[in-house]
Parts: sequence; structure tokens; C-alpha cells
Amino acid sequence: MYQDEKGNIVNTNFNAGQHAFTLHNYKNRVYVAVAGQRFTYQDPAQPLGDGELFYVNNTNGIFYRVTVLNNVGYAPSEDPFTMFIDENENKIYISDRNVGIHELNADTTGLYGSQPFLLQNQWLPYYNDEISWGSITGGFTQDKHGIFWMSKKFNGVCLLRFKKSDIYPDGGQGHTKHYNALFRDAIIKTFYLDEENGYLYMQVQTDPYGCVPGIYRIALSKIEDMETGADVAGNEGLRIADCELIDDSPIKVEGAEDSGEIANVAQINSDGNYIYWSYIAPASDAESIRNSVALDVTNPLHHSGIKCLAAKPNEDGTMPTRVTFAIEGVEAYGVCGTVTLAGEEPGMKGDVNGDSEVNIADINALIDLILTSGTNDRADVNGDSEINIADINALIDLILNN
Repeated sequence: MYQDEKGNIVNTNFNAGQHAFTLHNYKNRVYVAVAGQRFTYQDPAQPLGDGELFYVNNTNGIFYRVTVLNNVGYAPSEDPFTMFIDENENKIYISDRNVGIHELNADTTGLYGSQPFLLQNQWLPYYNDEISWGSITGGFTQDKHGIFWMSKKFNGVCLLRFKKSDIYPDGGQGHTKHYNALFRDAIIKTFYLDEENGYLYMQVQTDPYGCVPGIYRIALSKIEDMETGADVAGNEGLRIADCELIDDSPIKVEGAEDSGEIANVAQINSDGNYIYWSYIAPASDAESIRNSVALDVTNPLHHSGIKCLAAKPNEDGTMPTRVTFAIEGVEAYGVCGTVTLAGEEPGMKGDVNGDSEVNIADINALIDLILTSGTNDRADVNGDSEINIADINALIDLILNN
């Protein structure tokens, strides 16, 4: 579902799947990474994967859903948990549970099972030091300097930064670490990098030095040189206590707390004006993650919904601290900001025969088009700028999910 510009809640009538932990808008599409029903440990040798990656769009007033990656029946450790979209390179980076980060063309559709890796844990210089085999990833993104940021929450607990040049497919152990590991020993479940305003927002699940779980904020200038992204002196000693607490509302446990695998808060995001995060409240203190503040049902912030905080500085230069709700009374995982689903391109994608419908007749028309080497913008269903048999698979998927 989404909230339109008039404040109305609109239901696309598409099932988001079990544990849709990350949403991103790109190319007038909303991409959704679904970890699946089983998002904690499963035997990686068994075909227990049940996650997927898809996007939703709207053409001529009709919502449609396109599967990018289906991992059902494949390795559960490679279900799509979180993602980041690099708009400059038109790439989707997908973090799986505990193997690594996968790299896809953002226009690819109709994929199944394991996909190419940007990295695996053992390809990094931090391997067998800050992190070890099977280290579980929390958040993942890339900044304007080309530096990747990745939080680790089990078998290594910290926030890592590195570039592509720091990835060694033949093994990273022993190679130079060009960036310090940050916030060691704190479980950072997810985070958002607000480079425009110069802040890092984090959902901290566990801090061994006494800070309560919650949403925290720290100025990027305390971490990196704002011009180059290089470490600033002493950043390896940063602790959560050096950050500003934004919201300490108790968080409901769902999943495996000891390995950092809880479902809530799933994502922090922004539309440039506000920082958003989804929040699911516990019914009692017994349902809260450890060391949370006591549940107070009279506190409006201790109720489920999509929370928000103004992202831009106040007139006096201070940063906003007032947390409110963008949407009250909903239980959600992934969340993204402003997006307009108003038509991806001229004509309806998949409407090969031009009858303003997408159905089995378009499959026949597409086959004829391929056999005659014809052209038709609507026939490039998977968006790879070619018309071939891969578009037939994508069209079938589009029809089945429309």
C-alpha cells in the first residue's frame, strides 16, 4: 500500500510477500526485497529459500507487478534481505542473509536462484578479524565517494566501509584495510545515510556499553572527511553514546534476537525532506527486545505506524528532534518516500498487440515479432533494450502477476 499526495491510503492489491524488509523507488518503480517467511537460520544445503525481489508500477492507471528474482526452492542463505540501487550505474545491490552482496542490472527480470556476487564475506580485508564466516549483514549502501557502508550483526558486529578496490575474490584476509571498522560490538540492524544533510541514522538493537535500543543519529563529519570520505582521526573509537538518541520506543521481537535477526525496525529511508522508519510496537514488555525502555501505552510513539522526522536543519541550525507519524496504526517492514507511479513509458509494457490489455494474446504477438525481427517498445518486457525469448518469460510472469 502507499499514501498518495492527498493523504489517501491506496492498496495496489498485490501481496508483498512475507517480510518485505526493503523498498526503493527507481525509474518510477517501487522495488521490494522479500526475505520470505523463514528469515533466520535454515540449512543452506536444503532448497528452503522462499524470498524474492519484484517491482510494482502503474501504466494507464493499472498497477502491475514484475518479478526480478525468484529464490523459492533455492539456497535460503541467498534470499533477498536488503537492497541498494545505484542509479548512476543502473545496478541493484542485494544483500542476502549471510553470504554476501549480489549485483544485478536494474532492468533485469525473470531471474531464479543464486546471482553474481559483488562480494562474499571472505573477499574483504576485515575477514577473520572484524568478521568471520557467515557474518550476517544488516544495512548496505554506497555513498557519493564510491564507498560502500555495511553493518554486521553476527559473527562480527560493527559498521564497515570499503570501496570496490578493497574487494578481493581470491581472499581478502591480510590485505590492507583502508577504512576503520566503526561502532564495534554494537548491533546496528539497519541505517540510512543522509549525505545531503550530513547525518547517519541507525537502528541500534544492542549496545554493550549501556545505550538503550532505538533510532540514533550522528554527524557524518565525526566519521569521515566530508570532501573525500576518508576516515577522520579517532573514528574507530566511536560508540553509540557519541550519537544522539532520536526515538527509544520499545521494539517488538520477531525472529532471532541473539543473532541480530529481528524483523523490526526493517528500514530507515528518506524522501529528502523527512526521515522515515517503520515501527511495530510490542503488546507488553515481555515482547520487547532486551534492555528496551518500558512500554507506555499512553505514549503516542509506543504505537505502531510509519514514523518520521524532519531531515533538514531548523532555522537556527539545530537538527529537528520531534518524531511524529506519517501513517498511524499500521504494521509495516520496508518503507520508502515520495514516488509517483504514473506510467513508465509510452504504451503499456507487455501490450504487444496494442489492444490496451496484457494477456495471452500478447504472447503470440511477441513470438511473431521475434520470428520476424520486428520492433516494438512495448515488447521489450524485461527492459534490456533487446527483444528475444527472455521477454517471453518476463511477459508470462507479468500476466500471471497482473
